[in-house]
Amino acid sequence: MFGYDKEGASTSTDTYGTICLDVSHMKEGDVAGLCVFQDPHAYVAVKMIDGKKRVVYYRAPWWEPKADWQGVVDDKEHYRKFSTSTASHNDKIYLRAVANFKTNKLKFYISWDNQKWYDLGKDIETEMRYTLKIFTGNRFAIFNYATQQNGGYVDVDWFSTEETVDENKFNDLTAIEQVESKTKRIVSRQFYNVSGVKLPRPQHGLNIVKTRYEDGTEKTYSFVKQ
Repeated sequence: MFGYDKEGASTSTDTYGTICLDVSHMKEGDVAGLCVFQDPHAYVAVKMIDGKKRVVYYRAPWWEPKADWQGVVDDKEHYRKFSTSTASHNDKIYLRAVANFKTNKLKFYISWDNQKWYDLGKDIETEMRYTLKIFTGNRFAIFNYATQQNGGYVDVDWFSTEETVDENKFNDLTAIEQVESKTKRIVSRQFYNVSGVKLPRPQHGLNIVKTRYEDGTEKTYSFVKQ
């Protein structure tokens, strides 16, 4: 993870990872969120508990290479009181991780509108490390798993490494018009999901579009429908 400014120089030390989640189809015990992964790892997530969606965060334990192998920082899932009731009434949530390359510190944020961000606080700040157990640097990870029953799912509307994200860029019709030819006559336009299954119309989430023109040429691209 590195931070870059608009000119491409590594003058910034922050790296942003932000996702927009539609959590309307979660089932009891489901957990979905954003993780920064190495050893240790940490995450912020939405968890369905007693029929309510709650914001949770977690820090995995770490061990210093000492003789007694002690040094556990944390090994529990935590709940933010301020967000518990609010989360249960929202089907869309924004999760953000900000990693600082200079300090090796990681912080998590949540938002309900992609405008006002809530800092989860110093108690979730964790130190990013590099160990040969994983043999890679720290990475962002998006996850969703069940703990009690099958059938639940979430939609990841988008992932961005920008500090600010204009969601209008992901609007379906706008995205199609921006990439299709303005001079060629369109003969057909077909939609597919990520598995290659043909769709009668764009679905919520990621869509693959194949446009055929009168001159026989084709154009394939993807867009996200909100």
